Amino acid sequence: RDQPRSRGLGDVYKRQLEACVNYTKMDLRDQQLSGTIPATLTQLTWVTYFDIGGNALTSTIPASLGLALPNVTFFDIAQNQLTGSLPPSIGSLAAVMTLRVSQNKVTGTVPSSLASLRLVKDFSVGYNQFTGTLPRSLASLQNIENFNVCNNSLTGQLPPRLDSLDHLVGLTVSNNRFNSTLSALSLIHISEPTRP
Repeated sequence: RDQPRSRGLGDVYKRQLEACVNYTKMDLRDQQLSGTIPATLTQLTWVTYFDIGGNALTSTIPASLGLALPNVTFFDIAQNQLTGSLPPSIGSLAAVMTLRVSQNKVTGTVPSSLASLRLVKDFSVGYNQFTGTLPRSLASLQNIENFNVCNNSLTGQLPPRLDSLDHLVGLTVSNNRFNSTLSALSLIHISEPTRP
């Protein structure tokens, strides 16, 4: 039996764009897409829902991707094979409430610009290859409900007061290299909510 042939994100995106210039939802999850995130994914000012997760994309994340999606509230690029660093421009997603970058091969540090995501509730960058310390400013994300940075190579301490944010119900920080004083804290909330 023939296996379904993978497609490039650029081709699928072009067809969607030609079909409807004013769509607000770009849902390409689990479409067996391969290759890179094209540079043509720019100026998507009308998009509020952006999901390209669950594919086989292998590129770096375009440096300007966050600037291209000023009105997005749902951003999911998880479960691909994306490499390189997480661009600081992701911190420009001012309206985002769900941010999922987990289960890729993203390296480098978690950018401090993510502290600008004041509305974010679901913050998931687990199962990557992040290193360094978490920015202390992430503790200013007052609307956080689920915070997942597990299975990276993060070091140092968690941002102060992160575990006492008013709306926090899930804190998943296990399988990193945080110092020993955090070992108990990493077990407070070990499960990540299932995808709706």
